[in-house]
Amino acid sequence: MELYSWKSVIYTLYQNPDWTPDNVREFALKSGVKLITIPSSTLTPEIATLWRQNGIKIAVHTINSLDQVTELRAAGSNLFYTDFLLP
Repeated sequence: MELYSWKSVIYTLYQNPDWTPDNVREFALKSGVKLITIPSSTLTPEIATLWRQNGIKIAVHTINSLDQVTELRAAGSNLFYTDFLLP
């Protein structure tokens, strides 16, 4: 953010094996990150609640069935990465 004044930044967790729900929340709040990308198999309602209570939106990847979309939306996801699902 010191080099470029981005309007928003997405923080992806797939290359951070040591993350915890709390340290991601703390990082997002300190850095101004508004969206976290998390593997679909990792998202739980507890993580979603913690992050959403702190104004953090959630994207999950990779979702290729409408049943998964429905399940993950109920768990608290805002956005989905997909290979082929259409709106």
